[in-house]
Amino acid sequence: QIAFLDDALGLIGDSAVLHTARNVARGRKEQVATEQRQQRLASFRKTLDELLASPRYEQPDAWVTSVREQLTGIRGLAGADDTTVAQAQQKAAGLLMARSSQLLEQRQFSQAEGLLKFAGEFAPQLAGLAAERQRLTEARAKSQQEEAARDRLAKIEGYKQTFTARANNDNINEARAALDDLRALAPNDEFLTTTAPQALSEIFVRLARGALARA
Repeated sequence: QIAFLDDALGLIGDSAVLHTARNVARGRKEQVATEQRQQRLASFRKTLDELLASPRYEQPDAWVTSVREQLTGIRGLAGADDTTVAQAQQKAAGLLMARSSQLLEQRQFSQAEGLLKFAGEFAPQLAGLAAERQRLTEARAKSQQEEAARDRLAKIEGYKQTFTARANNDNINEARAALDDLRALAPNDEFLTTTAPQALSEIFVRLARGALARA
């Protein structure tokens, strides 16, 4: 309609009626554009509020992507200085950090680390974020140490059981091999100075008796 009126003014020249009609048409177009913009902005904000009210921690990637899409939409329509953006980023980061803390207590370190990463992207200066990262690092290191200790104990127990089984079957060389493995892993284990020597001596006694019986 505006283009038609412009063409008409170009042909007819000065016309108060056409000028008025064109101005009215332009005003209506701008009003419609403004209303549509406000509706889209309201839609972005509504969706953002819903996302922040119900975080999908089981699908963090998808949730974070959705939050970012709403923030991008708001920035495009309201400007980067819109307070909604900064407030939402802080809230999203806080939610992610709180959930990360819960996962840390459950020893789900990888998941906790992923949420902290997202939190840092939303609000790098979020209060407590650096401390939570440090807590995660320390908890993971402690867990790895505990796991290594459990593995070591399991191996020690395994070598002892292997030695005992071989000793009971009078397999002296194989029994000694198991003791060598145990000594390399736990040189100060009292098994090496108590149970093992006694078991080896009993093997020799049995072997000697067997030899005498066959003589």
